[in-house]
Amino acid sequence: METTESEKQNMSSNVTVSESDGKSLLENSEIESFYQRLIKLHNSSGINLV
Repeated sequence: METTESEKQNMSSNVTVSESDGKSLLENSEIESFYQRLIKLHNSSGINLV
């Protein structure tokens, strides 16, 4: 798969994340996984959240 020059720039800019952004990203992923577990729990018990 060929990556264009602009795609390469996008990738490298995404990699350089400031420390505070990194922390919020980590928190968001933890919150996300928590909700995913919650949804799986509800799905297995037959209750729909959505």
